[in-house]
Amino acid sequence: MTQSSVIAVTKELNSALSELTFPENDKIMIFNSLGNRETLGLFEEYVNKYCQGRKNALFVGMNPTPSGMARTGVPFGDPDYVKSWLKLDGFVNEPIEDFDYKDSERSGKNLWSFLQSIFKDAEEFFRDNFIVNYCPLIFLSKDKSHMLSLENMVENEDRDGKKILSSEEYNRMKVYISDVLNACNDYLISMIGIIKPRHVIAFGNAVKEFVDDALRVSTVRHPSDLGRKGKRYANMDWQDIAMSQLIEAGVFTEEMRKKLQETTK
Repeated sequence: MTQSSVIAVTKELNSALSELTFPENDKIMIFNSLGNRETLGLFEEYVNKYCQGRKNALFVGMNPTPSGMARTGVPFGDPDYVKSWLKLDGFVNEPIEDFDYKDSERSGKNLWSFLQSIFKDAEEFFRDNFIVNYCPLIFLSKDKSHMLSLENMVENEDRDGKKILSSEEYNRMKVYISDVLNACNDYLISMIGIIKPRHVIAFGNAVKEFVDDALRVSTVRHPSDLGRKGKRYANMDWQDIAMSQLIEAGVFTEEMRKKLQETTK
């Protein structure tokens, strides 16, 4: 059964990541967004409801934010959309304690509002598509003032292009990050084998750069309103660009573009 297999490989990823030793440092801490019973339970509800049978497209995010999947267990899991559009009933965690992250889950709001403009309900979208994250880990500054993406960790640069760790610290961290990427690659390969999608679509170029070269992955711009180095762009611009990229990839259609234009006039 597809759902049980997806849940099983996700738990295997959790186990693999939990066995890795995160290097001691004074700047960064990690959380596993699926590392507690509540978020893992809501993730299982999401899988059981929406991951039935083969899909046309598997969409892949990079790693979650403290205000999204960390609270709901769902990729791009803005709590409001998880409840209202995905209609999942599981427990939603409180925000990470003391974390100064005032923004809501922008990426999730942008993504789900985009899909809501095209599909009559979540069931229609998930009939042919599914969304996962490449990695469930969240990287936070130890003062809990900001988060870092997996891409930031690989490059050892924050959004402003500043070094995160010293050379000595980064040399130790590189080994850990390499092991994380290996585990996440194995996870994505397993997910593709289970779901058997015709298309694999990565949100942003970073995931495509991380995955095994043997995997054929297309990209669509990430639904955050932050680009590389913190450059902001408008949500409407993102919707138009994403639609064009998905049509070019053969995942969405011109009819879907027309519907998006009609609903966002």
